[in-house]
Amino acid sequence: MVAAVSGAVDERVPPFDVTAERHTLGSMLVSERAIPDVVRILGTDGRRFFRPAHQLIYEAILAVHERGQVPDPVVVADELTKWGDLARAGGAPYLADLYG
Repeated sequence: MVAAVSGAVDERVPPFDVTAERHTLGSMLVSERAIPDVVRILGTDGRRFFRPAHQLIYEAILAVHERGQVPDPVVVADELTKWGDLARAGGAPYLADLYG
């Protein structure tokens, strides 16, 4: 949000923690049992994540999980490829890094 405040520009952004986002996504990739707990807290909207790549990964994990598949890095990468978003999400190496 950008607003004029006493002639100055206020460039505040919502609080975020990229490390927490990475750990959240990693936990979902490592153990699908974590997914219901995360969804209970964050909901199903990937926009709760600050980084657009993390938004895409979150939504892909949920889509894979909803189909009854195990959302490991390979399956999530395949989902993102189908959406045409694998590169925007950081690529397969980034997903593997989240997993590890």
